[in-house]
Amino acid sequence: MLYSWDSVLWIKSLTLIPPYIVLNHYGQTVQFLLNLTTEHSIKKARSSSW
Repeated sequence: MLYSWDSVLWIKSLTLIPPYIVLNHYGQTVQFLLNLTTEHSIKKARSSSW
C-alpha cells in the first residue's frame, strides 16, 4: 500500500516537474539569445558610427 502511494506521488511529481524545467531552460535560452543579438547590434552600431 505504501509503495503504490509512493509511486503515485512520484509519477505525479514527474508529470508536474518537467514543464517547469523546460520553461525555465527555454527562458534562459531566449535570454541568452537576446543578449547575444543586442550585443551584436550594439557592436554593429558602434562600428558603423565610427
